[in-house]
Amino acid sequence: MGFSGPRRARHRSLGAIGLSIDKRCFTIRCNSASRQTATPATIDWPFLRIDDAHHMISRQQLRDRANAIARTTLSPIPLAFWEYAFPKDVIALCYHVVSDVDLPHLQLYPYKTASQFEADVIFSRERAATYRQVVERRLRGSQLPSNSILFTFDDGLASCHNVIRPILKRNGVDAVFFVTTDYLDDAESFFECELSLCLWEIERLDSDRARSVLATLNSSAPLNMISPERQRLAQRRMSSTRLKLSREAVKREIALHAFGLSDGDEDLARLAALLGVDIAKYAERRPMFMTRDEVRKLIADGFTVGAHGRKHRSFEVLTPEEIEREIVASCDAVRAITGQERIPFAFPYSGLGVDRQLIADILKRHSTIEMVFDSGCLRNDPNFIVNRVFADDPAGSLDVDVSSVPGTLRDAWSVPSAWFRRG
Repeated sequence: MGFSGPRRARHRSLGAIGLSIDKRCFTIRCNSASRQTATPATIDWPFLRIDDAHHMISRQQLRDRANAIARTTLSPIPLAFWEYAFPKDVIALCYHVVSDVDLPHLQLYPYKTASQFEADVIFSRERAATYRQVVERRLRGSQLPSNSILFTFDDGLASCHNVIRPILKRNGVDAVFFVTTDYLDDAESFFECELSLCLWEIERLDSDRARSVLATLNSSAPLNMISPERQRLAQRRMSSTRLKLSREAVKREIALHAFGLSDGDEDLARLAALLGVDIAKYAERRPMFMTRDEVRKLIADGFTVGAHGRKHRSFEVLTPEEIEREIVASCDAVRAITGQERIPFAFPYSGLGVDRQLIADILKRHSTIEMVFDSGCLRNDPNFIVNRVFADDPAGSLDVDVSSVPGTLRDAWSVPSAWFRRG
């Protein structure tokens, strides 16, 4: 829902929910469906003025802030309401890793323990769909019970075979595993894993060593000259990291620098050398990604394996030709490993901004690519694209017997982009 329409407010009534939007103010009225006497909760949030010369704000920022307020206000509404009001044919959950131990190479995002993840599986198994059922529904119009759940896993990390696979088998639940093909067997290193190892080591520096590292970094490129783009990336990563950041100013300054590094950044190799991080030796002690043999075991167990790019490159920075090469090459690699005739593909990071017609044309040219998965939560898309809801965050599942999936789905449905019926 955009904010560039006419000056008069637009209003949409959702039974107990009232939503009014105009250029100047975002208003939500929610009558709690769980109480006998409905109590209206109203939020009036004035947007920052677009014509304010001192504080310009983009439409995307407006949408992000509006979504955040909608989520905060509407997420307490019972899940049953959302499932009835705006049913979906399939709800795809996306995970990356499940582990009972803190993994030094995976510190950029949260993840669940085995017990927390199994609680999600138990909650979902009565409505769990198979990948083939989703394909038949989306591409051939077959029937599928509304709000069916499909489990998916990105990157091809080692816990997919060692931890996740046994839990799914024990509960009789199907899944799709999207692997980043160049990282299988730890043949190459994913920069996010190297960055995580650097952050892990930063937190373990003593004060003298931290000051020495900071001085060395400042000697060639003063950290106070970091670009605004890198600072924004650093702040975004810091807000989601599972790492407990030190309160020491020197360590925090080094960490802020590290959080802003990107793939191919020479500063990452320099920082790794300063901290004594050797990712190849680390992988010998603790494998980070699955082996090809482990991927084939997933196939033997009846799961589906899809492609997730060769090197997990963001499609935001690729040309249409590069996007096609990345999709096709990684799908071909998965076919060669697994023997599957047709391969699903999941965008690395996100497919936001990727032309859907381009993807449709790629699928027409390459019949071995079956479906495409994105990370757009419950957003609407063409039938050949399945959007997914991230479910890694253990928030709400502190009790190992209670799944956090209901809360995750309430949050996903509370955003206006999910307010359509597809069930």
